[in-house]
Amino acid sequence: MHGDPMPIIIANTYAFGGQDFDIQKAYKHMKQGACVPGTFAQDVEVRPGLSNYIKKGIENASLCLEYASADYAIGQFALQALHERQEATSFINRSYNWKNLYDPSTRWLRSRHTHDLSWKNPDHDWREATKENYFWMVPHDLTTLIDTIGGKQAACARLDSLFVRLDAGYDDHYFAAGNEPNFQVPWIYNWTNRPYKTSETVHRILNEMYTSQPTGLPGNDDCGSMGSWYVFASIGLYPMIPGVAGFSISAPYFEDITLHLPKGKLQIRGGGISKPYIQSLEINGSRVKLTWIEWKDIQSGASIKFKTDRRINHKWGL
Repeated sequence: MHGDPMPIIIANTYAFGGQDFDIQKAYKHMKQGACVPGTFAQDVEVRPGLSNYIKKGIENASLCLEYASADYAIGQFALQALHERQEATSFINRSYNWKNLYDPSTRWLRSRHTHDLSWKNPDHDWREATKENYFWMVPHDLTTLIDTIGGKQAACARLDSLFVRLDAGYDDHYFAAGNEPNFQVPWIYNWTNRPYKTSETVHRILNEMYTSQPTGLPGNDDCGSMGSWYVFASIGLYPMIPGVAGFSISAPYFEDITLHLPKGKLQIRGGGISKPYIQSLEINGSRVKLTWIEWKDIQSGASIKFKTDRRINHKWGL
């Protein structure tokens, strides 16, 4: 949205194998944008409010969350591409600034006034969204976020209340399938004690919010974002964490999928439009019970075999 997305794009590109570029120069510009207030790119300030973010660990709520994700991506890039452990640790530590937005009295994230750190109106400072939408924008620290609000059951209940609707507008307190801040949220069920709800929710979005009609996208396809979401959701693999080469799993939307990778074919079998619940999963013949797949395990080609069904399997993924 309006944060600093380029470090996430660069870090993900590197993590998933696109490494034929000037790594030092890329890191230089990523650091400058993240550390030098007033840095501009093409006449646009890279990080408005960066001084407050650096000094006090806060900025307007949605900006702060987006900066935190970008910081985590920079930290991962520094670690993986340059082996800069000290700088990586600094950026990763800064990515936990989301905690400065947590108000224990309401159990929500919210903006603070910079002069005295007092709380602002809980519905202010969310870009094209509401606190319910942006609350989950901590993909790099979901376990802590979930623990902070009372654990997996509490997180499940909050997610359930969000998914009452899928077509929320900017001021609605429900899930907005057509807006980027919500893209990753269905897969967060994989971090709770109800992982089957990830596939259930992803399939619901695919069935209800995407069609082959001229109006078949739920929102603006900004830089191909809606199309990309559809592809990841359809193949059952979602790149959840900034700068980390891996995927959160959901049931594929199609029965037979083949991806032609540079080093081999990735074959995904066993999904289906009417079979949203995972019963079992095998990767190259080995049974897998986790809801996460490492890129290194499939980057040279692999066979991913799902068994899916209309029936819920409450145990898979736990």
